[in-house]
Amino acid sequence: YQRRVHGHHELIVCRADRADTNRWGRKLGQPFPGLQKCSLGAAWFLGVTFLIFMPLLYYSSFSPALATNSIQLLSVDVLLGSSPPLYTSRTPNPIPSMDSSLASVLADRIQFTRMMSLAPHQFSSQDTALQVISLTSYSKSMWILSPPARIDLLNYLQDNTTSIQMEIVVTLSRLRGSGGPTFQVTQTWSVPEETRYELISLLLGMGVSNYTVKLPNFYSPFLYNSPTTIKGYEFPYAEWGHQNCYFQLTAINGMSFSTLLCSAFFTGGNGEQPSHYSKDEQDCFQNPITCPQYDSSSQNAGHKLVPIYFACVSSMVPTGTGLGGLFESFGIITLYSTFIFALARVMRWMLTGRAFRVALEDMLDPTLLIRLVEDIKLARAEGALDMEEELYIELINIYRSTELLKVWTTPPEHRPNASVPNLSILVPTLNSS
Repeated sequence: YQRRVHGHHELIVCRADRADTNRWGRKLGQPFPGLQKCSLGAAWFLGVTFLIFMPLLYYSSFSPALATNSIQLLSVDVLLGSSPPLYTSRTPNPIPSMDSSLASVLADRIQFTRMMSLAPHQFSSQDTALQVISLTSYSKSMWILSPPARIDLLNYLQDNTTSIQMEIVVTLSRLRGSGGPTFQVTQTWSVPEETRYELISLLLGMGVSNYTVKLPNFYSPFLYNSPTTIKGYEFPYAEWGHQNCYFQLTAINGMSFSTLLCSAFFTGGNGEQPSHYSKDEQDCFQNPITCPQYDSSSQNAGHKLVPIYFACVSSMVPTGTGLGGLFESFGIITLYSTFIFALARVMRWMLTGRAFRVALEDMLDPTLLIRLVEDIKLARAEGALDMEEELYIELINIYRSTELLKVWTTPPEHRPNASVPNLSILVPTLNSS
């Protein structure tokens, strides 16, 4: 049935094409008129040009629609074992925006003083924006432990067979991005043996006196906010990109809360003010080769102590949503190459193998074949299935023989005898086949 319908369609199209050829006054086998070739060629050229360049023009309109995917909210929890967080803090929502010129200069200066660790990561770039986000020095919640929980924590710290670790859990919310708005970045710090004993002393004196514990090489403040995720920078050495911190429990009326201070980026602070820089640091900004190197936590141990902070570098992301945002998120090379490849495949399918269809498309008059197909349709409608099968096999045999196809599609006036072909003579019958 499908073959019959398809064959009927092809024959109708062939008759229409033949009528169009007669309209141009062209005989079969003759070249097409110049006007027809020029008009069809121009139409093909304009169509292909439109298909190739229209997506490029459409996609280029997305380029100005890139914006900084800034961090809107940041919170930090410092955990030790299964006890409540030692320290917890969060920024106001939204985080106050940082001046773009100051952020660009600060990114360059941070990279100048950390060339070994940050230069391979392109920390300072025209396509990124820096945010230095500071939290409070004090915890936003009291650190309350029941006596049994305190004993469990002491036993945990005194167990020399286990590796004691602290976790710094950073939760960030951003403005936009294809990977989602909220992410968690967890850093793990292995507690050195001397720090373990200091933490035990801190717990034993809890609620009685203030006690400060040094946390060497505690955390890395460098975070990267890509279009799909937020993660920390990876460094080849454990101390690179890390800062020393100091943890203190303050007792008030028998209750304790913690404070957390860390070494700043520069000698006097994180660089928001000119007074934060030493003379050596100011000189190095004029000649970066002379910059002091603060790649490791031991090299910046003498810097001013400030509340814990993070330097988050955010990539530019598309501002669109839905289908437009989806196209914007692709690279132009990827999108355009895929489109051109698909277009080339379609055009190849349309334009190749045409020589095999000459006998089917350049018929003088397909009227008799159209009538035969319609007879097959009529036989099926009347329920004469044997006749339908016989006529269908005869139709297939005509298509299998170019000589029979030529006879059946030759108009009466061009035949040696002006009679209609005798089906029983020209085409093998069902029984003979």
